[in-house]
Amino acid sequence: MSFHIFRKTPTGAGFVYEHEEVIALAGYQNGLIYSALTATNCWQQHRDEGRNTPLKWHLSACDLLALNHNPYEYAIVINLQPKADHLDYYELKDIWGFSYPDWTPIALRVERLLDNVCPIPNTDDYKWHFTDNNYNRIWVHEFLYLQGGYDGGDWKWPPRSPTNGAMLWPDALKFFLKKIFNWMSK
Repeated sequence: MSFHIFRKTPTGAGFVYEHEEVIALAGYQNGLIYSALTATNCWQQHRDEGRNTPLKWHLSACDLLALNHNPYEYAIVINLQPKADHLDYYELKDIWGFSYPDWTPIALRVERLLDNVCPIPNTDDYKWHFTDNNYNRIWVHEFLYLQGGYDGGDWKWPPRSPTNGAMLWPDALKFFLKKIFNWMSK
């Protein structure tokens, strides 16, 4: 998976997306998630109140984009399979986190932009500039985890392994499902 900032311009048939930059979503040093959470001061409040319970949080794509871009002109786009010969692009909309002291399962809400699209004729040009043409947009949720929690850590993705999926304990699963179903019932 790779994460990108695209300029998003409306057209009569959807949106034109133009690549701006590759970004880090995770990481203590330069990750957007950590930067946005630090800006909200939620960890310090959690510690100051002496809590030893999981910290529940939410960040919208607007929260993340507002750190460096106009959230009404840009989008965070996930290239699900950057080494594939087809395009699987999803626009990030929301992230919910459930931070334990040393790790954080997260749920991403994304909207499908392009799914298994074979670019014609030039793959590289289409990767960086495309029109979604109101492609069959559906909402998808992905569960991941970060190596960091409210007591610290590097806030990076775990190393690659056959079992990278987030194991969700009942309290975290209940939190995520509640947020997802509340959003879906709007």
